Amino acid sequence: MNHLDLPLDQHLEGVDRALATWTETEKSRIEDAQRACVSEVAKDEQELRQLQERQASLQANAKTAEASREQQKRSIHGRENELRGLQAQVLKVEPVLAGLKSREALHRGNVAMVNEESARMTQAHQTVVDELMKGIHMYQKLGLVIDRKGESNLGFVFTQIDPQNPAREFSFALRMHERQDVFAVEHCVPDVADAPILLDQLNQTGNMSAFVRAMRQRYKSLV
Repeated sequence: MNHLDLPLDQHLEGVDRALATWTETEKSRIEDAQRACVSEVAKDEQELRQLQERQASLQANAKTAEASREQQKRSIHGRENELRGLQAQVLKVEPVLAGLKSREALHRGNVAMVNEESARMTQAHQTVVDELMKGIHMYQKLGLVIDRKGESNLGFVFTQIDPQNPAREFSFALRMHERQDVFAVEHCVPDVADAPILLDQLNQTGNMSAFVRAMRQRYKSLV
């Protein structure tokens, strides 16, 4: 071997060692970089999975919220339909209610009028009865007894008419129709043929004394 080749060989060996050292260093650096990259990738993958899970959860929540909103919309729509139905019923009921209120007011007015008329008739009837009862003593001198029977009936019994039998009784009864403010003959013993005519005159004039005198005259004509 040429002595000039020795330094070259040594130089090449040094280069080889340096290259090997650099190679090992670079390899180690690359491996460290790869491990770091793998770690970063794993970390990124974990974060990605977490983000995907979060996204899935948000999507599920969004679907649930959307379903809830749809349910609320359907519920609101149903309530709106129910409300419109109730409003339609109210519109139908209001005229009926107004009519009922109007009829109620009319009925109350009619009741008030009937009550007033009844009170007036009752007062008129009571006035007639009171006047008759005041004249009892005077009529008794003529052999007349007036018997009040209930609120609306009066009985008239005459004696001292038949000279052959002064105790013989001639009688009739009057009943007053309070609603019509008229008198009616309940019975008449003995019968007086024109009693209905005399009764009409009584109801037209209200003159009870004239009616009683006329009935006594009719009884006298029957003796």
